[in-house]
Amino acid sequence: MTKIFFLRHGQVTEQKHLLGRTDWPVMASGYDAMQAQANSISFDYIVSSPLKRCAAFAEDLSQAQHIPLSIDANFAEIDFGDWDGENIAALWQQKAGLMQTYFAQPFDFTPPNAEHSLDFQQRVEQAVQQLIKQHPEKTVLVVCHAGVIKAALASALRIDHQRCNWLTSLQIDYASLNAISYWEQDNATVHFFNRI
Repeated sequence: MTKIFFLRHGQVTEQKHLLGRTDWPVMASGYDAMQAQANSISFDYIVSSPLKRCAAFAEDLSQAQHIPLSIDANFAEIDFGDWDGENIAALWQQKAGLMQTYFAQPFDFTPPNAEHSLDFQQRVEQAVQQLIKQHPEKTVLVVCHAGVIKAALASALRIDHQRCNWLTSLQIDYASLNAISYWEQDNATVHFFNRI
């Protein structure tokens, strides 16, 4: 068994923009919330998204607790392409129909130059499987993003995207903690999710 804690980054300094690969730092209060979550669990290894809203905290935590850290781009947030970093209100004003289509059917419509939702899910699934192979019988903390956590939960629970739009129907709050254990033959147990 490998147990993975997925910790979403804390509240960022800019919340009115669509943040996929666009990066903004975490607010001091968001950092403190992440620290409180990390202090509530024990783990053997840390993995982080390369985006600074995750990596800065993970690097500090690794140094403070003397726990090995690796940065893995496969745990980065989904790339929203031409929409990435844009003001959300402005996008809704300028592209209301396309925005509505994307959030209602993210597996059927992809924004211009964006990462397809199915490719994103596959990327996260492969990254999780690699962690399981690398750290059997260990507990790993992954510092990442809401979309990554949703993809991991959907995979663990075997949620079919054609029956449930998990990308927009699951709620993952800032600095929330999520725990999944992975067993042999692709079996997984979700212990809890969105714990704040």
